[in-house]
Amino acid sequence: SPENGGKGQFVTIKGSGFGNNKWSGDRVVLRPVSETNTSGDLELSCGNGSWHDTYIIVSIPESYTPGEYYFQIVKKSIFADEKWSNAYKFE
Repeated sequence: SPENGGKGQFVTIKGSGFGNNKWSGDRVVLRPVSETNTSGDLELSCGNGSWHDTYIIVSIPESYTPGEYYFQIVKKSIFADEKWSNAYKFE
């Protein structure tokens, strides 16, 4: 929440199973709805203390342009390939 916003705005992504710590390789991305690959992804900043098991607080980057995007959380483990969350719409 919120489901829309602008540059510099903080957004809280709610869910479960994110883990209590952000590890190297863990990230949150905005992917344009129209993209079929990762070339248009925007990586979102989440500072210390922003990553929790049931929510993540991120800020929308200055490079954001209005449009339809999907939020996705990417978990990276040294023992496994990246795991992508379900996509959730953001405008």
